[in-house]
Amino acid sequence: MTRQCICIFSTPPGQAPDWVREAWVGVIIPLSEPANVGHQRGALGGSPQNQNGYCVKGSDAIERLEGHNPEAAKWWKDNVPLENITHLVFSRDVCSIVEEEVIPS
Repeated sequence: MTRQCICIFSTPPGQAPDWVREAWVGVIIPLSEPANVGHQRGALGGSPQNQNGYCVKGSDAIERLEGHNPEAAKWWKDNVPLENITHLVFSRDVCSIVEEEVIPS
């Protein structure tokens, strides 16, 4: 059994510091069901820079980032209240769709 994910292949735009955004490169995150995310905003407030991108669950994204770069995940946890990150959106220009094997529990 497989599920669709995004693989981030280039530094995504956004409000996080460059080193944090660069840490996303190589991370694979399961796509979430299209969600009514309401009014999109940037991670630190203000205008979003990834509109109409791929939507993922915030908790999935931070967990995957933590496995890839714990310091970058710590930046997110320290600077953006995780309860405010129900979903993250990544620009279609920096991601590709991949299939990930799902291991039955």
